[in-house]
Amino acid sequence: MTLKESSGVDNELNKGDRLDVPFPSICFFDLYTLKVFHVLKLAEGQYITTFALNKDNTNLLVSTADKQLIIYTDPALSLKVVNHMLKLGWEGDGLSPLIN
Repeated sequence: MTLKESSGVDNELNKGDRLDVPFPSICFFDLYTLKVFHVLKLAEGQYITTFALNKDNTNLLVSTADKQLIIYTDPALSLKVVNHMLKLGWEGDGLSPLIN
């Protein structure tokens, strides 16, 4: 007897419960609907050992079994941060405001 049979769950109800996502990958779910809204596909052999968000939740850092560190970031957000820093007068490391 399987766990599903012993719990009384009908197999017909669970046919649509599988997600069609690549393996390995990182899936982002909507917490209210539990629907996948974005998938970050990893290459074969890049099995995740650890992942973390930075302090302001703008970058996802992923460590893989093949000893790589992958950083996922939203380019639009990064540009907003740099633009904001330039507006505040920050001109470090060769960044300066663009003159139109």
